[in-house]
Amino acid sequence: MTFGGGAAGGSGRSRLISQPTPIPVAIGKTSTSMMPTRASTTTMLQLLPWRRPSDRSACFTHRMTGPATRVTAGTSRGRLLKTPPGRATRPTTALVREALFNIIGDSIRGARVLDLFAGAGTLGVEALSRGATSATFVERDRACATIVAENLAATGFAQQGDVANADAIDWLRAHDSDLGAYNLLLLDPPYQDSATLAAALQALDRAPLRNEALLVVEHHRGQPLPALQRLSLVRDRDYGATRLTFLRYQ
Repeated sequence: MTFGGGAAGGSGRSRLISQPTPIPVAIGKTSTSMMPTRASTTTMLQLLPWRRPSDRSACFTHRMTGPATRVTAGTSRGRLLKTPPGRATRPTTALVREALFNIIGDSIRGARVLDLFAGAGTLGVEALSRGATSATFVERDRACATIVAENLAATGFAQQGDVANADAIDWLRAHDSDLGAYNLLLLDPPYQDSATLAAALQALDRAPLRNEALLVVEHHRGQPLPALQRLSLVRDRDYGATRLTFLRYQ
C-alpha cells in the first residue's frame, strides 16, 4: 500500500451531515474537490433527522471505553476522547488500536480514511493523529455521530473530518461511485453481527474502490468472512477474542 505524504492538524468545525460528499482527493493527475460549503456543527445538527437507536447501533455495542479512552500516538497522543455515558459497550482496546496502526506503519501518513460503524470515532481520530490527511466517519446513531464531531474538535482535526449520520450499508450503496477517494478503510461493525459484517464487505467488494486500497476489519475471531472476489486477505492477527483482518482491493 503506497500513500502520499501529509500531516495531521488543523482547527475549526467538523461538518455533521446526513449525506456527505467525499473528501477532496487527487486521483492520478486530476485533483477533484467534492467538499461542500462548511456550516457550523450546531446548524447541521438541527437538519439531522432523529434516528431511533437499535440493537445494531455501533454506539451501543462497541468501541467505547468511557472517560479513560485516549489517543495512543501521534500529534494528539494522550488526548481524552468523549464517549456516551452509561451505555454498555465493547471497547476497541488501546492494545488492539496500537497493534492495528503499528502493522500499517508509516503508510498511514497522507492516507484518506473511511471509518465505517464509527462509534465515537476512535479509530479515525487515531488515524488523523498518526498522520492521515482526512477521514470520513459514518455512524447511524445520532448521539454517537455528535460525539465524533466533538472528538474531532477536541483533538484539533475538525477541518480534516466529515461525519455522516447514516447507516453504513445504506451509505455505501448511495456513495458507491465515490469510494475511490479512500485508500484506507476501517470497519468495526456491531460485535458478532455476522450479517452486517458480510453485507458491508460484499458491498465494498462490488464497489469501484481505489486499486490497492487497504481494508482493516475488526471482528470476533469466530466470525467467518464471506466469499469475496476483489478483496484478498493480506494477514490477520488475534488479540484475545478480537481479530484484525487486513484485506487488499485489486
